Amino acid sequence: MLKAILVSYNAHKYYEYQQLLKGFPLELRPLDPSFKGLLSETGDTFEANATEKVNAINPPLNTVLIAEDSGLMIEALNGAPGIYSSRFSGLDSDHANNLKVLDLMKNETNRKARFVAVIAFKDTDHQIHLFRGECLGYIHTELAGNDGFGYDPLFIPQGESMTLSELGMDYKNTHSHRHHALLKLKNYLKVHV
Repeated sequence: MLKAILVSYNAHKYYEYQQLLKGFPLELRPLDPSFKGLLSETGDTFEANATEKVNAINPPLNTVLIAEDSGLMIEALNGAPGIYSSRFSGLDSDHANNLKVLDLMKNETNRKARFVAVIAFKDTDHQIHLFRGECLGYIHTELAGNDGFGYDPLFIPQGESMTLSELGMDYKNTHSHRHHALLKLKNYLKVHV
């Protein structure tokens, strides 16, 4: 079984990856807390930030690294919050980020948005492979639902009438931007590992 480390301090994201990779021959481990503070996101794209994260860690022998950069892109806000999604409000708070988006969108009729996730996979030969997934949708006019994290209480996927928070984790695990990026990674692993 291939050993992998998820290069993230986000416990919600780690749990989501565990669910999404269930049944796959991959032993996923969380990032050692001693790396706290070593990860930065100084790139100007999701791809650059995901690559930066896998390059910040020196993995144990025969261990691959998986890192992700993801965020919400809102058409009316010229793609914001984008790569700044987790720190959009200036606070380390999903709720504060959501309230800022609601405030900026209060008089906006164009509610189109997309979630983007880019996964960087660093193999045992230290080669980096990138996989991008997207989920199209709209910004709700209020927070709704209690499941998930981040902007899930605001984001209504295309073709749905409820937010990701209301739709729940089972829905999210089969429709999200992360799911679509991971499908591409899984297809790559089936051929190359």
